[in-house]
Amino acid sequence: MNYLISTSLILRNKSFNIIKNTILLILVTSACICHSQGFIYHGYTSIPFSSDVWRVEYKGSGDSLIGVIYPKNGKYFKMNFIPVRDKIVKEKVQSYLLPSFNQFRKEHNLSPATENKVLTEKATEWAKQIPHIMTAEHSNLKQHPLKSKSSHLSEGICSIPYTQLTMVPDSMDLNKILADCIYDALSICPAHAKHLVHNCENYEIGFGLDYRPTEVVVVLQYRQP
Repeated sequence: MNYLISTSLILRNKSFNIIKNTILLILVTSACICHSQGFIYHGYTSIPFSSDVWRVEYKGSGDSLIGVIYPKNGKYFKMNFIPVRDKIVKEKVQSYLLPSFNQFRKEHNLSPATENKVLTEKATEWAKQIPHIMTAEHSNLKQHPLKSKSSHLSEGICSIPYTQLTMVPDSMDLNKILADCIYDALSICPAHAKHLVHNCENYEIGFGLDYRPTEVVVVLQYRQP
């Protein structure tokens, strides 16, 4: 059976307003990684990483921070991701996105968020326009229809390769795990984690997912009224 040596996660700054919106890029590579926690990235402090199916190890700090995602109880992911892709039911994943986000926020003692359909519409449009995750850029939030002086908009972009779900046990709901892993992936980067754990009442979120042959490209948009 073929396996990936490792899957590394490179955090790069593609800021819309200094470091307000940072793009999370997931790459496949092999590396020897040292484990560390409590790091600072562009002035943001990391939050504890928790996942039902992944573990992460970090190397470096600051702009050169690299994280590697591994199966929670293993060393390698399988190379054959077709069975994973075939099991994904888009409607089920969509139904889990908000509950999974609020579960994540509850674990951090934060109030639940609500889905804003306009945010979801615009996030979906942008996810489909991203030609490749390696060249992804943020949408122009200054021209967003919900932009106003009294509200704050932010955005997170990431990719979930199907290979990173190849070690999910059959006993787990793969569609729920995929929804959960979106927040797990974004939480690895302190600049992204900031938006996930923003302490705000009436927090709003929109979900944009574009299912591609080898991965799901994800755009999340947040709004603080």
